[in-house]
Amino acid sequence: MKDKSYFDPDPLMHYYQIHSGEEFVKLYLVKGEFGPKVPEDVKASYKTAEYLMAHSYYHWPMYDEAFWKVLGIYEMAIQFRCKELEIELKTAKGWRKSLDALQKDLIEKLQMEEYLYSFDRIRKLRNDLAHPEIHSFGGGLYKTHIEFIVNFINMIFE
Repeated sequence: MKDKSYFDPDPLMHYYQIHSGEEFVKLYLVKGEFGPKVPEDVKASYKTAEYLMAHSYYHWPMYDEAFWKVLGIYEMAIQFRCKELEIELKTAKGWRKSLDALQKDLIEKLQMEEYLYSFDRIRKLRNDLAHPEIHSFGGGLYKTHIEFIVNFINMIFE
């Protein structure tokens, strides 16, 4: 059997009835449309996630890597927002605060208690991917999560 080229579409594209990279991008790329208050570092990092999504046309599991990248960008965004609001990023012992602790501080500072479920949802997704028990694959199922995270990042900077 001949090895597949890095520039051949993933065979699953046939089953999804996607016939071109352009068609794939229209269906699965989540553009990073961030507001003006979102830090440039977040926007620049998200550009890599966009490329990972687009190039997963050639290797569908790369979409999972794009999702992993977006989860890291979310954590970076939380830290940026905490810094802006002068929320301490370290514990009293000098340890780096966990994402959970930073989110709780941010919720309190911004009076966003009604969004606790949303903060926890993203943190749990991140924790599940950070501590895998077996190899798994989500592919395009992660698209709605990515859209949600982009919108949520925008909201916390409003």
